[in-house]
Amino acid sequence: MNTLAFPQLGIELTVKRYFEIFGFRIYWYGVIIAVGFILALVYCLRRAARFRIKQDDIIDLALVAMPLAIIGARIMYVACNWDEFKGAFWSVFKIWNGGIAIYGGLILAIAGVALACRYKKISFWNFADLAVLGLLIGQIIGRWGNFINGEAYGVDVENFFLGMSINGGVDVHPIFLYESVWNLVGFVILHFWSRKRRFNGQIFLSYVAWYGIGRGFIEGIRAENVLTVTMFGTDIRISQAIAFVSALAALGVLAYKLLFTDRGDPIFLLTKEEAAEFRAAEKMQEKNSGSAVDKTAGSEEDDGQTEEEEGQNFFDSEEDSEDGGEEDGGEEDGGEEDGGEDGEDSSEKEEEDEDDEEDDGSESGN
Repeated sequence: MNTLAFPQLGIELTVKRYFEIFGFRIYWYGVIIAVGFILALVYCLRRAARFRIKQDDIIDLALVAMPLAIIGARIMYVACNWDEFKGAFWSVFKIWNGGIAIYGGLILAIAGVALACRYKKISFWNFADLAVLGLLIGQIIGRWGNFINGEAYGVDVENFFLGMSINGGVDVHPIFLYESVWNLVGFVILHFWSRKRRFNGQIFLSYVAWYGIGRGFIEGIRAENVLTVTMFGTDIRISQAIAFVSALAALGVLAYKLLFTDRGDPIFLLTKEEAAEFRAAEKMQEKNSGSAVDKTAGSEEDDGQTEEEEGQNFFDSEEDSEDGGEEDGGEEDGGEEDGGEDGEDSSEKEEEDEDDEEDDGSESGN
């Protein structure tokens, strides 16, 4: 049980780290992480069609990413705090007590998802643009698990309106709150920016840069002892070093892509109407795939495959632009006018042919 207070704001809470159901302890930390994951998944499923991604693929890749993220995050935390675990091996597996390092989870999850995308033959960079938005939701909510556990706090601070006291101690920086708010701002910016990208992977790189900058500075005021490395003659925390290096790398790639290589038309998300048609085509493909299993004749299987390909290629011919519908409408009108002219030409030709036939008939009769 922890007593958590914000003295300057007159807020004090006494929270228990777990609750019991039928004698089993359910830790709030795990519940909060699970809620963050569910909301992130719901967000990605709702926007999947607008990114031209099937909902089934979202679920499959989420099932790959989630366990790898937990394993990677725990491995990195244990490695950076080995003195805490070397005398108690089994405590390594007690993740419900808290203790994960987000970058370890990101590295392992990204590697696993990249391989899964390659296997499923879908664009990793397009998927990553959507996935990091869901990831931000999970991070916004998940940081409050640190609050319940009374961890992820900063150095001492005096007379600061956000100063937090843990179990009656001195006021400290609530860095869990700083990171949660930073991620919330990043989510809002990238959510709207994702509507018009210059290239697949732009939102992913922007997330890496945004999160890295914020995490790097926030780690600088962290109070807990963590593993450090020496860079430029100064001791720096490993997570802080990873944050800054990854942010600089992402900014470099973004600048190069935006300034020198990808300066063409932007990639627009599908409109709501187009997304609804995409989902309908997706359901049709699933139906055709299911029925194709029961078919025995080769011709029937070919027909089923043709319908499936047509459903999949339906949106490939659409423009990724909000004005695409209007442009298509103009082309359709033009097509109708051409059709009318062609019709007149063909009818005139038929009349001329009939006249020629009559002349030929009269000549042969004479």
